[in-house]
Amino acid sequence: MKKIILLFVFLVFYAPNALFAKADKLSNIPPASLEFINLEPQECNIACLFELLKKGRVFSFISRFGQNISNTQLLNAYYAILSGVELNSAEAIFTPINANAKIAVLIPKQSIKSYSFIVTNAILAYTASSDKAVAIKFFITKDESTLDETILALQSEGFKYVIAPITDAALPIISAQKYEKIFFYIPTLHASLAKEYNDNIVFGGIDYESQISALLEYANNKIASFGDGSRLSQLLNEQVKNFAPNAYIDVIDNKSVDLKSHLDNNKALQNASIFLNTTLLRASLLASQFRVYDLEPHAVLCTQICYDLVLFNLLRSADRAKMLVASSFGDIDDEIVAKAKILGIDLKFDRVAYPTIFGLDYIITQFLFNGTNARFNEIINNGQVAYRTHIYKVNSKGFVNITKQKR
Repeated sequence: MKKIILLFVFLVFYAPNALFAKADKLSNIPPASLEFINLEPQECNIACLFELLKKGRVFSFISRFGQNISNTQLLNAYYAILSGVELNSAEAIFTPINANAKIAVLIPKQSIKSYSFIVTNAILAYTASSDKAVAIKFFITKDESTLDETILALQSEGFKYVIAPITDAALPIISAQKYEKIFFYIPTLHASLAKEYNDNIVFGGIDYESQISALLEYANNKIASFGDGSRLSQLLNEQVKNFAPNAYIDVIDNKSVDLKSHLDNNKALQNASIFLNTTLLRASLLASQFRVYDLEPHAVLCTQICYDLVLFNLLRSADRAKMLVASSFGDIDDEIVAKAKILGIDLKFDRVAYPTIFGLDYIITQFLFNGTNARFNEIINNGQVAYRTHIYKVNSKGFVNITKQKR
């Protein structure tokens, strides 16, 4: 049996401020770069590549794609599978077309930037582990300024189901009455960010308010919270204030390296339950400095932002001793997880990838192939994915779920 070996080379750029951009963009993290090495000796020409696409053999398609291929549709498919970012056309397709089972993926690439890579590879991982013949077509638009014409284009092609990883700036556009017959699933936003929305829109974003509420069950009556001035940080600190009006709030600019003025002899932090509503890097830096300034927190609390394996490289065991982290993610099918890891995505920890494939699974099992067993346990409640918040202790064994011990 002939085997195709795939070698993935990732160019990693760590940008701690990216997830907390002050504009309406979600991230500025540059996407990973992938390189596939094909050990299949036989040449795969244009007809061969189309045949691989037709059969849904995307891994073989990627590995056997030659640099001399100039066919526009094949090039679009290739780049869509790899990243969904650097496309030269407004659309790309990489799975077999079935007129009765079609899903559009709407990507404003300049607005969501590296998340287009995450969304694309998460969808690819799901389709590679599914036996359902579904056509996934990517509609790539520059930003919100061309979103309207792109939706009209996919609508004219008969697409009724759309996965749209957008920013809140695009909500008024997709909420237009002329699109009421299109089902939109938004993995990047929570319903609370929308002033109003139609029944044809479902949100899959993380419920940070629920996470803060759950974390407060482990707190004492002395609450403190750090922020960095970003939009997400401001939102989280406001939610902390809603639950604890007397909470001590301190904002540290991400460019600032001076923590002494914030920590030294700060009685508001001694024996307090401290929220770290900053980037992961800043949160780790703060947590590591508490002992330096003889601070003994009651607990160190963090939302989904800190639910990342990188945390174990950034903090020593002693600095993680009192840390509790919230996550909204449930169990995931092992096959999908394995496929995603091949593509450089960790579905158990990525806060965009998990909601994305939940939405894909929801559309497939509830609409396109109604009656098929869902691969996720979450349900939709009032237009929002109802995640269950889990609380994890951070120790030498990793993230240890202590939710059941508390509740």
